[in-house]
Amino acid sequence: MPALLDALAIVQDPQGMDLGARRITLSTSGPVRGFEELLARAPRINLALSLHAATEELRRRLVPKGGTASVGGMRAMARRWFETTGRDVTFEYVLLGGVNDGDADALALAALCDRHTNVNLIPMNPVPFAPDLRAPEPPRVERFADQLRRRGVVVNLRRQRGDDVAAACGQLRRARSPSG
Repeated sequence: MPALLDALAIVQDPQGMDLGARRITLSTSGPVRGFEELLARAPRINLALSLHAATEELRRRLVPKGGTASVGGMRAMARRWFETTGRDVTFEYVLLGGVNDGDADALALAALCDRHTNVNLIPMNPVPFAPDLRAPEPPRVERFADQLRRRGVVVNLRRQRGDDVAAACGQLRRARSPSG
């Protein structure tokens, strides 16, 4: 956490990048440890929480090393962030065909959201290390988004770009180990 806070200070410093806090979004899979310090020292930045599942069991399966926050903990962090900063929070949600894109998933996700959260839906980009995972078909993505919208959730549907050169979301990964 100290290195993150130092980096945030540097990019906002007029002698550094002089980037306005409202132009910075911190995306995390659940910073339970250090959250209060982040809240105290960087309250004007945007916060995006990588959720990817609306149930504890599925999130643990999809994001086994993804932070220390439970689904309920992520919701509580979002609520606390808004109450303290007045800034809405984004839940990041990668849509995986046949895994987390069903009607029940959409309903559970909608139940986690309140008027101070929004959802970035990101259809899965193909990656060689997970050939069994795929994006849902476009009509399924639209149905999922529509179910959220009908329940009052603000939804941003991320367009897939850069996947043709392995530079899309989730694809930037070392192709081989440093030794080989």
